[in-house]
Amino acid sequence: MSRGTETIDRYLFCENIAELQRQAGVERGVAELVVAHARLCADSRRPVEFFTAGDSSLPWDFTLQKLLERNPDIDPRAQQFLVAYNRAMHARRLPVIYNKEHLATRLDVTTRQLNWLAYSAERYRTFYIPKANGEPRRVDEPVEKLKTAQRWILRRILDKLPVYRNVQGFRRRRSILTNARKHLLRQVVVRIDLEDFFPTLTLRQARRVFLRAGYPFSVAHVLAKLCCREDVLPIGAPTSPAVANQICRKLDKRLWSLAKKAGFRYTRYADDLVFSSSDRRFASLVPFFKQVIAEEGFRVNERKLAIIRRNSRQMVTGIVVNRKPNVARAGYKWIRAVVYNCRMNGVQAEFQRWRDRMSKDGKTTPDDIGKFGRQLAGRIAFIRHINPKRGGELWEQFRQIDFS
Repeated sequence: MSRGTETIDRYLFCENIAELQRQAGVERGVAELVVAHARLCADSRRPVEFFTAGDSSLPWDFTLQKLLERNPDIDPRAQQFLVAYNRAMHARRLPVIYNKEHLATRLDVTTRQLNWLAYSAERYRTFYIPKANGEPRRVDEPVEKLKTAQRWILRRILDKLPVYRNVQGFRRRRSILTNARKHLLRQVVVRIDLEDFFPTLTLRQARRVFLRAGYPFSVAHVLAKLCCREDVLPIGAPTSPAVANQICRKLDKRLWSLAKKAGFRYTRYADDLVFSSSDRRFASLVPFFKQVIAEEGFRVNERKLAIIRRNSRQMVTGIVVNRKPNVARAGYKWIRAVVYNCRMNGVQAEFQRWRDRMSKDGKTTPDDIGKFGRQLAGRIAFIRHINPKRGGELWEQFRQIDFS
């Protein structure tokens, strides 16, 4: 099959969709698809490929056929442009979505239902949980139908978009443990927390993620609305972490490039940025890190900024990294004491002590002994994940306790 390559006409890159509609003589949806493919080619720095009518036939696609039937006067070049767009999206392993109606079909909902999922004020349930400092944290939980749509977007689109290797959060085969291992045996560890991370990421930034993925503007806008509430990323939506990873690509690129040049290590787990080095003077770079973060539109939580040297306990995402990944000694001893007291003195008294401690720390307290048992099991599971030997011993003792 021969493929002709030529310089694309200026109108194909026109940002004014209405002007492109007029010049190409097509409806807005087709004009947006042409621009989407042109953007894909420009972002990948590839020449735009055109196909002559004799070289290939349009793939059988009911939605695309309907678009072409509604635009009988479409420029043959633009028609073949849609063939190239279709192939480009398949090559990226992303679902082709031509317009809003096609998106509704993909999500197995009606167009009316899609509008409700994207725009209704009733599509989330809001509640609050205490932060570590006792302040309330707002959580927006999507209704089940919206959560199903968000999981489809996460699985079919967001999980297939590339992220930088330094990103350790919300990726397959990445965890707080892989994050911590990157910073073992370092002279200096610097932790920087981004303030109000998800609420500062906007609908416009989310829409840009889907535009960069290759979707036409109207589709990218609805996808972004499905992932946002009140035009920001909500805490509680399954798509929020993956969208945030994409929005942070430029920040990650700048810091990752600097790390390679300067010889230090950099990782990011959601809003937790960690830098480490064997150079004792490494802390002098912190003002520069803060400047880069500010230039990318984020704010540093000064209260959580930490510079930890080798002679102190170096913690990365809750894991000690001075020599090998391990849990904090005080936390381990406390859980071991709770398990021992439950076995020796009964669950009821320890349940009340646990409630008192959780309440004092500003954390959620268990309502009954069953919930207490589940919280304790979760703490032990964390220890097993980091230190299998110690955690395994605790688990065997925990299994002997009756929480009924």
